[in-house]
Amino acid sequence: MRRSIRFKEWRQAVFKKDDYTCQVCGANKQTDKTIRLHPHHIKSFADYPELRLVVENGQTHCELCHGQNHNIDFRGYHRKITCAVCGNEF
Repeated sequence: MRRSIRFKEWRQAVFKKDDYTCQVCGANKQTDKTIRLHPHHIKSFADYPELRLVVENGQTHCELCHGQNHNIDFRGYHRKITCAVCGNEF
């Protein structure tokens, strides 16, 4: 689901709605290109499947605020790493 076109469209719609600004700390992607934004479901993705693609159930968070909300360190997720042994990127 999270890799689907519909989810990607929902994600972009949430960011646009929130003007590419973290709704917790105010970090803005347009003024700081290093900010990594995450879409956050206000009502849980797992518990409310009917709201998964409702834009009003989404909120823009920066990577750090989203991590604090879920007690997860998202830094490094979805980034390519290079194997020190074979040199391949993953």
